[in-house]
Amino acid sequence: MDNKVQKIRYLYGATTQPEFLNFVRTQCVNVSEDDIPLLLDKWRKSVARFIEITQKGDYLPEDNIVEDIPPEFRQKIVEIEKDSLFKKSFSSLPYSFKLVDIERIVAGQRYVNIDYTDRLVEELGKATDMESLLDFSLKGGFHNPPVPAELQLSANVYSYKSASTDFRFLGGFPKKLSQEDYKYAINGGMPVSAIILFVGYGSPAINVFQVGKRLILNNGFHRLYALLKAGISKAPVVVQPITNWNLELPPNLLGLPTQYLVTERRPSLIRDFLDADLTTELVIKARDKSVQIQWNINQFDIPR
Repeated sequence: MDNKVQKIRYLYGATTQPEFLNFVRTQCVNVSEDDIPLLLDKWRKSVARFIEITQKGDYLPEDNIVEDIPPEFRQKIVEIEKDSLFKKSFSSLPYSFKLVDIERIVAGQRYVNIDYTDRLVEELGKATDMESLLDFSLKGGFHNPPVPAELQLSANVYSYKSASTDFRFLGGFPKKLSQEDYKYAINGGMPVSAIILFVGYGSPAINVFQVGKRLILNNGFHRLYALLKAGISKAPVVVQPITNWNLELPPNLLGLPTQYLVTERRPSLIRDFLDADLTTELVIKARDKSVQIQWNINQFDIPR
């Protein structure tokens, strides 16, 4: 397929009509206005099917069976935990490593990138033993993330671009100067302090929030979809228990209100993205993720 477009599977059974129409008209490249009436007819049938599923209570998220990782893999888990970046990624809440039912994980996403997940399924291949699943699910897969392209746009603006939608700004922090840093002081002077700004990717570990018996996905959607598509129903993930979701979770998760994901009796689940009655295949404009960093300086005298 042309690298300027990408194939997706869109969960239109769980969307509103304005949301679906806006997405089709602004993002799709294979849909004309003449196609809209037929798409709306399919959307109505899909919504009716999703309502039927929710009313019947098929595949309730509370029925997710959470199991311990087999004890023979404890050493591998310990090695993952030792990584300093892992510790910092999950320092704000308690966590544990569990084996969970992929189908019943609550997912706030609206579509899955089929081109990308097909590559993930191919990458996974026959490596479906627990050792490989731990690497795939908790260490970000079998390959390193893509190196972003970068360009300095002006003296105080840098631009970065990555093919991964997980690319993001990771924050700015004070840094104690080392001898190595002085060679970057190209304007001279006598540096005495520094700030370091990070761009990169989120934690490579698939993780979910646990509210009661419900597991709500926070990271790792495409890998979980790929596992399910490959016929694997259980995945090792990092589970973070939530005591009070009103205080501990943001108002929105992955584009949907947190209240919907937490309180709806039968919200959208990962399994729904493989249901032909609830999804439709579309072709959208391919996109890269761009992050621009700009800094401003104010200098003035103030009374001591």
